[in-house]
Amino acid sequence: MARIEEIAAIAFGHKPRRLIVKGNPWRRPPWRGRRLPQVSIHVPAYFEPPEMLKQTLDAVARLDYPNFECVVIINNTPDPEFWQPIQDHCRALGERFKFINAEKVEGFKAGALRIAMARTAVDAEIIGIIDADYVVQPTG
Repeated sequence: MARIEEIAAIAFGHKPRRLIVKGNPWRRPPWRGRRLPQVSIHVPAYFEPPEMLKQTLDAVARLDYPNFECVVIINNTPDPEFWQPIQDHCRALGERFKFINAEKVEGFKAGALRIAMARTAVDAEIIGIIDADYVVQPTG
């Protein structure tokens, strides 16, 4: 993700357009009154410590962007001590958070992301993928 601008320039011939312009974090959000693209954030996880993954999901929940969903996919993790707390946490965070517990997933993380794509909102225009141990920060 650190090189997304370079990848976009090579693949599409231009840098990605910023949805949020850096500046004064106290000013009115630039999207008020504008149509915003639906964003789907995918978080694949395999035997991740639940408390760590909860921190990741809490950071996503704090994002100041009104039009997103978060698809959390736990793959090949049969022990309920790892996935049950995350399922409960997704419910507590609300309807934006979709929880998937997939067993016998082939293809490791890519296989899990393929399953997440099938559960992504049909109107999603932007898809982001973050690791289960990553805490997103606002760009203010």
